[in-house]
Amino acid sequence: MVYVALAGENEPQAIRYLSHVGESCEAQAMPLIAEAEYPNAYQSLDRMNEDYGPDYLLRNARLCAELGADDRPVVLAGGSRLNDEELLARMYHARQAGAVGCSVGRKVFQHANPRVMTRALSRIFRDGWEPRAALDELAQG
Repeated sequence: MVYVALAGENEPQAIRYLSHVGESCEAQAMPLIAEAEYPNAYQSLDRMNEDYGPDYLLRNARLCAELGADDRPVVLAGGSRLNDEELLARMYHARQAGAVGCSVGRKVFQHANPRVMTRALSRIFRDGWEPRAALDELAQG
């Protein structure tokens, strides 16, 4: 797995590193997961969009795929701190765009009710629920 944050003075080194890992994985018939990220994944989503916009992530994801990352399945990471409604909406939109799941770690294990949050996320990805329905289930506990 390679974390790929482009932009800035280290972009050429990041691209070379990803290329090297991609070639090595291909030679060993090993899958490569590339985490296409904003340079600072912990700043607010509004700030990331303002500084970089969605074109940045599209470019980053395309570059990762071209340099050897397996482009299926797509799993969305949790990213910055979000309230439950924002998280469920983000996951719903990711599913609509083709993501097959999420990797949200602390959004589950730091939640007041991890079991119910897991179920709400599962409803979105497995059952295609819209965020409002998943949020209602979350509220019911």
